[in-house]
Amino acid sequence: MKLPFEKQKPDTYNTDKDEQKEKKDQNKNEQLHTKIEKIEITVYPNQREDVEKILHEFDIHYIKIAAETYETNCYHYTIFSPSYLTSELMNKLSSMIDTKQRIHVIAQNKIESSISDYFMNLFQSYRKTDNGSIKHIEPIERIISKTDDFLAHKNDVYIMVLIATIASFVGLIQNEVAIIIGGMLISPLIGPISSFSLNSVLGRRKQLIDSIRFIAKTIISAILIASAVSFIFSFFITIEMTPEISSRAQVNPLFIIFAILLGIAGGLALVTSFAESMTGVAIAVALVPPAAVVGIGLGTFSFEIALFSFLNLLANLLGIVIGFMVTFLIKKISPRKYQEKKIAENVLKKNIILIIGLALLVGLIEIFLIYLKII
Repeated sequence: MKLPFEKQKPDTYNTDKDEQKEKKDQNKNEQLHTKIEKIEITVYPNQREDVEKILHEFDIHYIKIAAETYETNCYHYTIFSPSYLTSELMNKLSSMIDTKQRIHVIAQNKIESSISDYFMNLFQSYRKTDNGSIKHIEPIERIISKTDDFLAHKNDVYIMVLIATIASFVGLIQNEVAIIIGGMLISPLIGPISSFSLNSVLGRRKQLIDSIRFIAKTIISAILIASAVSFIFSFFITIEMTPEISSRAQVNPLFIIFAILLGIAGGLALVTSFAESMTGVAIAVALVPPAAVVGIGLGTFSFEIALFSFLNLLANLLGIVIGFMVTFLIKKISPRKYQEKKIAENVLKKNIILIIGLALLVGLIEIFLIYLKII
């Protein structure tokens, strides 16, 4: 007989089940804490009903405040939305709200953590993928912000290219893979490439032209830096064609397939908010070392090395751009407004024809050069 203050020995099987359930609920809560976003909207009173109709359609939690701005009455909404609904919600709101109006503003922020049983229930009841995970794509505006940052900080990117190229040069002539990879950790070229691909899909002509210029300048800068360093070093040491240099001066039409896969990985990292550093390193490895080898070939007057590595560089660049575009198209990244979508479609068609045409041309040249070597 046990005294009242003595606890019964718990059933092991039930305890294990309870612990598993508790861990599962804890994981669910931890997942929830990083997947809530806040949207703030300011509109004229005549659009109040339209906004609330959309919010009720999505069953979204919101706070409404009657306010005043520029001596004009308005309504301010603070909306809490699961991340996977944010893009679709923003699409509907932006199509209904005329953002050209002075007080009409839609702002979006990512919340680091939140505690709400309501959010948890909503999180579990809405759309799910086949494996039970929640679909999540970064809102278009956040992706644009990421890529535009590179265009706004060009001087910093040029410094990164300088460091990466010199590190690649040292690794290439010393035949040290670790040094080459170390120089790529700063990933200087993922930004301009992702910017070009995104602006092609969105039809932003001005930003598209800026991206093209930026890509050209960064790659030319890398080639010129490697060329100048090679030329200067050749007076003091003998620059041998190491295996690392020779491997980047080989042409193979199949390399472009690997480059496309790298581009797809980079695009997925961008639109799903995964860490982009590792894909950035992979993309930099595919571009900066070949650019450095082009410079080494020019600096040492080894024009065959320069030509073959340039074709390798161009094939990698085109493949990565194609990969980014494929990802953006699969994920249905496009402008929100109908008229902008039509403009984007025309721009995208022209760019796709141009890029695929260049890729085929590079492939044919590589096949021809391989044929010449065989005979």
